Amino acid sequence: MRIQHRTTFLAQGVLMLLAFLILTSLAMASTGFSAYVVEHKTKRVLYEHSADEPRYPASITKVMTLYLVFEDLKKKKINLKTPVKFSAYAASTEPSKLGVKAGDSISMKLAIDALIVKSANDVAVAVAETLAGSEKEFVKRMNQKAKQLGMHNTTFRNPHGLFHAEQVTTARDLATLGIAIYEHFPKYYDYFSTETVSYGGITHKSHNQITKTFPGADGLKTGYIRKSGSNLLSSAKKGRKRVFAVVLGGRNTKERDGIMESLLTESFAPVRQYRQQIDYAVVMDQTVLFTPRKGVNSDKTVLRDVKSKTPKFEPSPQIKLAAKPQSNPAPTKQQIAKRQELLTGDAVQVGAFTHYQDAQNQARLTERRTGINRISIVHEGGLYKVWLTGFSNTEAHSTCELLKSYRSSCFVVRNPSVN
Repeated sequence: MRIQHRTTFLAQGVLMLLAFLILTSLAMASTGFSAYVVEHKTKRVLYEHSADEPRYPASITKVMTLYLVFEDLKKKKINLKTPVKFSAYAASTEPSKLGVKAGDSISMKLAIDALIVKSANDVAVAVAETLAGSEKEFVKRMNQKAKQLGMHNTTFRNPHGLFHAEQVTTARDLATLGIAIYEHFPKYYDYFSTETVSYGGITHKSHNQITKTFPGADGLKTGYIRKSGSNLLSSAKKGRKRVFAVVLGGRNTKERDGIMESLLTESFAPVRQYRQQIDYAVVMDQTVLFTPRKGVNSDKTVLRDVKSKTPKFEPSPQIKLAAKPQSNPAPTKQQIAKRQELLTGDAVQVGAFTHYQDAQNQARLTERRTGINRISIVHEGGLYKVWLTGFSNTEAHSTCELLKSYRSSCFVVRNPSVN
C-alpha cells in the first residue's frame, strides 16, 4: 500500500502549513483524493497516491462514452454526419447540457464537441440512445468495454457522470482509459483539444484550462460533481515523452489544476545525476536519507547498511542496496554536524512507499511547494518512508494533529538517537 500526504514545519508558522495543505493535500471530496501519473511508452508509474481507491468519475465518464463513439466511427457503423436525435428523456437530463429540445437532432460531430467542451449531459444520453437504442443498453456496453480495457475497479451506471452511488472508478483505471483512447483512435484524439463549441447562438468554452496553461498538454477531460470534487484526466507530450495524469477529488478547479501542473512539471523534469555524495556515520536504523536543496541541480542521497559502521553509496534514483558495504573514511566534523542538525528531534511520517522513486517524488514536491529541505526518506521494514524531521516531541504531535484535522494521515516517529 502506498500512502502520500504533504505538510510543513510548525516552526515555520501555522499559516504556511495551512497554505501548503490547501495547495497540495486537497483533502477532500467525500470519497477522498487520488493522483496518478504514468509514462505512455514504458507504462512506468511516475507518481501515485491512492491510485486504486474508489472515486466518483463525474464527467470523465464521458471519455468512455466518446471511446464507444470513436469505436463505432472506426467500424463505420456511424459517421460524423449521423443525426443524434433527442428523446424527451435525453432532453430532460440535468445540467450541464447543450439544451437541445426533445425531437430535435444534432450531428455526431457536434455531439462529440459538446461532450468534450460543454460536457453536456443531455448529449451523452442522446448519444447513448443513438448508438445502443437505450441508455441501459449503452451502459452495459460501457462496462463490457471497461473490462476489456483492464479497468477492473470501474463500474458505470450512466453515460454522463451525474452522481450514482455505484458509479465508481480509480485514478489508475482512468489513466488506462486515457491511454486506450489515445492508442486506439489517433484519428480522433485531437478532438480533446477543442476549445469551443457553438449551438443555438451560444458559444461555449472548454473547462479544461491545462491545455492552455501547460505547454504540451493536449487533452483529455475535466469532471465535477459535489460528491467527487474537481477531477481531471490529462495527457501531455514533450519531445518523445508522453505522460497521462489523473487528479481526483480536488477542492476546486484552481487547486486541482495546480496539482496537475506540478505533477506534469515533475514528470518531464530531466533525470538528475548525483553530483555529490554525503557521508554520514550510522546512528539509526535508516538506509536512505534524501535532502533536496533549492537551486541545486542534484539530489543528495546516502545509503547506509544498518548492520555496518561504514556507509555505502549508489548514485542512482533507482536505488538498490549493495551486497556488501564499501569502505569509506570517517565522517568529518562538518558532516557529523550536518547529520545532527538533520536528525535531531522527532519526526512526522507523512508517506510510505514500496518504491524509492515514489518517495522521492513526494520529497521533491514537498520541497518545491514549501522551500523546506529538512525532508528525509528512510528505508525501513521494506518501505521508503517520508519523514518531516527536526521537531520536539510536542511540536511533532501538534503538527500531526493539525494534519489529521485536514484528513491527512500521519503519526509521530520517535528518534532512536534521542533519549
